[in-house]
Amino acid sequence: NQSIGKPVVMAAKQLAIPRQFVAPSGTDTGSCTDSAQPCKTIGYALGQATDGGEIRVASGLYPEAIQLTKPVSLTGGFTLTNWVTAAWTTNPTILDGQGAFRPLTINADNVRIDGFIIRNGSARFSGQMGGGIFIGPVNKVDRATLVNLRLEKNVASNTDSGLGGGLAVEMGNTFQIPTQ
Repeated sequence: NQSIGKPVVMAAKQLAIPRQFVAPSGTDTGSCTDSAQPCKTIGYALGQATDGGEIRVASGLYPEAIQLTKPVSLTGGFTLTNWVTAAWTTNPTILDGQGAFRPLTINADNVRIDGFIIRNGSARFSGQMGGGIFIGPVNKVDRATLVNLRLEKNVASNTDSGLGGGLAVEMGNTFQIPTQ
């Protein structure tokens, strides 16, 4: 065989994680993949995101009812001049329910939420479970990773029958807490 011992050249596409950018000063148009032209809302960026993608969110206030229905990574703590290193305590990124709605619902597997303050959530009109965050049933959510989060002033109900003011997890899910 005349091919033995000859160098082989292989070409491959560069692997890239699909990434969207969000900032309060952005505009909800296009694909949100240009950090110089971020989207305004996390909800719009989620609509543009693909499975396994990442959404980087600049510091600011986001009064949205976010529904995660696909496996994505949602990371807060960035700035308009630094989309590389998140610093969630220095650059607070706030998901605010304004006392009227739940800021975050997770109904997808392999979701990662990192670097947010989740506050003023209410589940009064959402089954009175999980005022700040609600994680859906095990047939939808097997793995959800929550890191670097602060839950503030979230309520499940205005009566005593609500469950999980800050966080509620549907039956069937399990948690692993790493030792430190």
